[in-house]
Amino acid sequence: MLGPDAVHVYQATDGMITDLRNGRVDAAVLNSSEAGHRAKQSPGLKVAQVKPDPGVAASRTRSDVVLAIRRDATGLAKAFDDDIRGLLAKGTIGSILTKYGIDPRLAGGAG
Repeated sequence: MLGPDAVHVYQATDGMITDLRNGRVDAAVLNSSEAGHRAKQSPGLKVAQVKPDPGVAASRTRSDVVLAIRRDATGLAKAFDDDIRGLLAKGTIGSILTKYGIDPRLAGGAG
């Protein structure tokens, strides 16, 4: 959308944040959780929500966290599911996100 000359893909976030802080780039795009965390570490950086764009599918959907386990480990999968539901219900995940400068609404029911 911005054109190949307007976008640089970084191999590591640290280099991107360094370039942003030093004025070598005007803006950086990170996932929501890392953006909040990096902004908290670097006073002066501001986080803004990207508005959904019909031409960019990733801007119109929420990101999910995926934990990979063996297909036959059904007991482990149930234990993860139960624990995560409990952490969401108690507000624990929302509190952790808030502590690190991340909007707790990103965790769905955590906020």
